[in-house]
Amino acid sequence: SDRPEWSDVIPIAQDDGPNPVVPIAYSAEFSNTMDYFRAILQSDERSERALQLTEDVIALNSGNYTAWHFRRLCLFVLGSDLRKELQFVKGMAEESPKNYQLWYHRRVIVDTIGD
Repeated sequence: SDRPEWSDVIPIAQDDGPNPVVPIAYSAEFSNTMDYFRAILQSDERSERALQLTEDVIALNSGNYTAWHFRRLCLFVLGSDLRKELQFVKGMAEESPKNYQLWYHRRVIVDTIGD
């Protein structure tokens, strides 16, 4: 793996079963990132590196609801700066303005801040 910071984590490959009807040709980067994401979801690791991994997942697929949800869990557990998170969301919204998951995430963050 090209993720030395994850050397203590065993990635979990996607299981499409023995005979997938239409296998998807994911990029190596996408597969690698998602394999580690599945591993942290399974272990429920809420850490700075898990938060960074959610950013990587969202960069690859900004419509991934699970990544946004887990990102919120990490942000809240870590006591992260939610105003900084709004800047992250703003940048993502410029790239994907019709992304429901992004706008829901923003709403939760704004409600939490109280703005």
